[in-house]
Amino acid sequence: MFGRLGGEEFGLLLVCPTDNALMVAERIREQVEGLEVPELPGAAMTVSIGLASLQAVEGWDVEQLMQEADRQLYQAKLRGRNQVVATRLLH
Repeated sequence: MFGRLGGEEFGLLLVCPTDNALMVAERIREQVEGLEVPELPGAAMTVSIGLASLQAVEGWDVEQLMQEADRQLYQAKLRGRNQVVATRLLH
């Protein structure tokens, strides 16, 4: 699932192992970094990604997962942007 969460933030929900999610996130980051916009010659585009994964066990909480991903996104921005910052939550 993919959707806009508000402002400049988007969410992507992947049901896969954490390592696969990290690869997907890094590929997205690399693709955005490589984008060229003809109307804006020389403009650099980047994306900061916060990633959280949660072992799907009884009682898992999607809201908790989204809050953690948001915290990781904030960390990516604090650390200089254009990177993936991830954490794994075990519920």
